[in-house]
Amino acid sequence: MRILSKDEIEDLVVGTSILGVGGGGDPDYGLKLLLSDLNADRDLKIVDVRELPKDSIVVCTYFCGALPAPGESNVDEEEFRDEDLKSAVRAMEEYIGKPITGVIATELGGGNTPVALHVASLLNLPLVDGDQVGRAVPELVHTTYYLHDIPAYPSVLASRDGDLVIVKRFRSMERYEEIARTFAVTCGGSAFVVDSPLEAEKVSEVAVIGTISKCIELGSIIRRTRAKGGDLVRAITEYLDGYHLFTGKVKKYDLKVEGGFLVGEVVYEGVDKWEGQTFRVWVKNENIMAWLNDRVAVMPPDLICIVNDEGLGVTNSQLKIGLKVNIIGVKAPCIWRTDKGLELL
Repeated sequence: MRILSKDEIEDLVVGTSILGVGGGGDPDYGLKLLLSDLNADRDLKIVDVRELPKDSIVVCTYFCGALPAPGESNVDEEEFRDEDLKSAVRAMEEYIGKPITGVIATELGGGNTPVALHVASLLNLPLVDGDQVGRAVPELVHTTYYLHDIPAYPSVLASRDGDLVIVKRFRSMERYEEIARTFAVTCGGSAFVVDSPLEAEKVSEVAVIGTISKCIELGSIIRRTRAKGGDLVRAITEYLDGYHLFTGKVKKYDLKVEGGFLVGEVVYEGVDKWEGQTFRVWVKNENIMAWLNDRVAVMPPDLICIVNDEGLGVTNSQLKIGLKVNIIGVKAPCIWRTDKGLELL
């Protein structure tokens, strides 16, 4: 068990915002949540899932909804009360008839990972050192649980207005996506979700383990490198064993919220050694696929990490014309490079 300090939660938000690949929620909101936990003297605990009793239950908690388009605000998640979040988890306990002993993040992201840690803190539970993807992804079907045929039901959906819905089962993950996103749109654009109740022993077999510690370490490296005046892009690239693909400025973007997703393209024009070149990214909440001078540079499941000159991850809601960024390509976790992983993501 590890109790996080203020520096470590700041490092966590920095690291998850980079591996959130342009999505994964708002890091400012994520940091605000975790600072509120510290101010309330609640412990922010990280645990190796193997430390939990084998038959104890771990659930996944997150917000489901679209990122706002650049220049637009999304305050829906901030309007959820802590009691709304706790009530949703308690509803899951009541439905399955077993106590919940841990929480796992659905993905890595500056908003959704802190949300899971915040919910765990409210309930005096630990956050498992791992997540269901190893990056951020747009659709609920994109999880390692699904790759291992682990159902996400039963599920609890909650709104900021007090609506609480239990989904006993669903025909497919595609149907679940429709249910959850329709609920989110109906309730103002965002829903809080508790799903995937699973024994801790099984979580250790199907989740991407160690990713929370990895994000904290990445944030720590960025903080220390910045303090020394070092090369932040190089430090990030080396730690992630990635590739510095491009440095440029936002030339134009066409991003719109459609069907509960932020969808469209962003075009960057090169600077420095990339002057005269272009880099284009297709977005579905997250950065999904990219082209350098119209040749494919990165495709799913690999990561397109975009950071500014301060080494901070840039979400697609933060884009502005002229914003300078550095684009880093990173290999996806090995499970996504299997035949089944490639087919899914």
